[in-house]
Amino acid sequence: MATAFISCLILGRLLYVQLVWGSELTLKAADQWNREIPVIARRGAITDRNGNILVGNIPTYSVFIRPNAVNDIDLVANACEEIFGVDKNALAEKIRTSKISEITVIRQVEKQKIEKLTEKNIGG
Repeated sequence: MATAFISCLILGRLLYVQLVWGSELTLKAADQWNREIPVIARRGAITDRNGNILVGNIPTYSVFIRPNAVNDIDLVANACEEIFGVDKNALAEKIRTSKISEITVIRQVEKQKIEKLTEKNIGG
């Protein structure tokens, strides 16, 4: 009798979370996956004794792909080849066969290339 009561409570709670909180929890999950995290670690320039800059600061970006969020693999692979010069066939195969949540496409990319990618409005 007690087991049936506890099972009903657990089932009731599960249904409540799924039916009542489902859409809210889905939005929260999407927010965790889709946000930009600004890196504001600006370092000072390294100069020589005459004041000439030897090493300065240039902001760069990294591009990642979430294979489970990609709708059109060929579109993503073609865009990455066009913008970043990566091999589209190897990237498409990596997206199809990957078992990890994120694939690193390229690191240290200029902002202009990132803007070209965002203009294409590609998911994933």
